[in-house]
Amino acid sequence: WRDASYPGTKLGLTEYSWGAEKHMNGATAQADILGILGREGLDLANRWTSPGPETPTYKAFQLFRNADGKGLAFGDTSVSCSVPNPDDLSAFAATDSKTGALSVVLVAKAESGSRTVKLNLAGFTPGGRAKIYQLAGGKLAEASVGSTAGQITVPCPSVTLLAIPKR
Repeated sequence: WRDASYPGTKLGLTEYSWGAEKHMNGATAQADILGILGREGLDLANRWTSPGPETPTYKAFQLFRNADGKGLAFGDTSVSCSVPNPDDLSAFAATDSKTGALSVVLVAKAESGSRTVKLNLAGFTPGGRAKIYQLAGGKLAEASVGSTAGQITVPCPSVTLLAIPKR
């Protein structure tokens, strides 16, 4: 409808907030929203208020925009990514147009336990080990890399960023 009636008009979501900023539930909701909005090609999104820098919700933003404190960010070109039950664990992927690196964000939404995710990187050749950053228990830190190639186990609830360099 927008494209037919108003070609070239950008689409935005303004003044949103899903709440629970001080809890992991708010962080997983925010990470899910960022992934969905990127995947669907939204041009602009503005929160009602900025979450405090000590909150898990703020750290979910940090995971997407500056995970390592040195500018490591989720890619700028969305790529296809799927998981069997996105209501339990969602996944989003993007490549970086400058470096070709692949970013994958996993959002584990359950209140407890863990989830194992098998990675199928069809059409992408990794150029080294992934850097992994994880928000769990309200803390953002570099996570350890599992010993099994092609899969990762993440705690619930959590948000995990895999930054995979391109060969």
